[in-house]
Amino acid sequence: MHLHTQYTGTDLPVQATATPPFGPGFTAGQVAQPDTLEIWVTTLKAPANTTVWRLLKDRKPVALAQAGGF
Repeated sequence: MHLHTQYTGTDLPVQATATPPFGPGFTAGQVAQPDTLEIWVTTLKAPANTTVWRLLKDRKPVALAQAGGF
């Protein structure tokens, strides 16, 4: 897996609550506390293969969502 991008601040809730297939669809309650959203992909050439969204608080995962590659 490769880190594709990170979101913090006001971008975090916008990106984290985007509904599938364009985002992980986290709820407003899930994004209230985390300070970072990381998007991990299996390859940088084909990020749609498997995508994992990780909500982090103080660098510790608090919620995960995955699409593709099951």
